[in-house]
This record gives sequence, structure tokens and C-alpha cells, in this order.
Amino acid sequence: MKRLLIAVALIVVVPVVVFAASNAVMVIQGIVGPTTKATLTDTARAIDNVVGGSSVYVRNSQHPIAATISVETKGARFACGGTTPTVDNVGHVLAADASMRITGASAVRSLKLVNAVAGDNSVVQITLEY
Repeated sequence: MKRLLIAVALIVVVPVVVFAASNAVMVIQGIVGPTTKATLTDTARAIDNVVGGSSVYVRNSQHPIAATISVETKGARFACGGTTPTVDNVGHVLAADASMRITGASAVRSLKLVNAVAGDNSVVQITLEY
């Protein structure tokens, strides 16, 4: 009976969404915000700008603690921690059909995105977690 109660408590306290993308299983935990579709450009933008500004980025006065990003078309570059990614040069490349999850409030807050290749506007889907 104790095991059942603990299992039920964990399910209620820690909501988890699992989905498959490109042969990978991704786990989304916490309070999930809306998914936003955005088109990147050759100019690096902070995550709050990419998802549509503070009205989307901040939810119930809380900043996100994680972000799941899936690239639909073209490649994207990203960087955290004060580094600004640049087209064709600086930042980690996330190829089309790839997904990643960034955790930690400071990492998410400092996340910036840009096209991987000049002129190839990448389309991304971003889900924030609170």
C-alpha cells in the first residue's frame, strides 16, 4: 500500500510528457508552456525574443527552467552563457529534424539562436517548462 501511495504521489507531483522525435525519446517535466513555432534569421536572438517576447516567455511571473527545441527545416546554431552564436562560425549546430533540451534557469535565460548557414532560415518549435 505504501508503494502505491508513493507512486501516485510522484505522478501527481511530477507531471511528465514523453514524446518521440526523430527516433529519440524526449521527456518534458514540470509545468509545460505552449509550444511556439518560430523562424530564425541570420541575426542571433535571445530565447525570449524568439518565442514572441516576455508575454510568452514569462508565465505566472515565472521564468522557464528548461526548453525543448526541435528544428523542422534547415540547421540552427545555439549558444548559452553569454556567448552569441554567429552564422557559419560560433555556436553548436542543431541539424534539421534534430531536437535538444536545455535545463537550468540560467542556461535557458542565456540561450541564443541563429541560422546555421547564412540565408537558410531555420524553422524551430520551442516548448518552455516552468
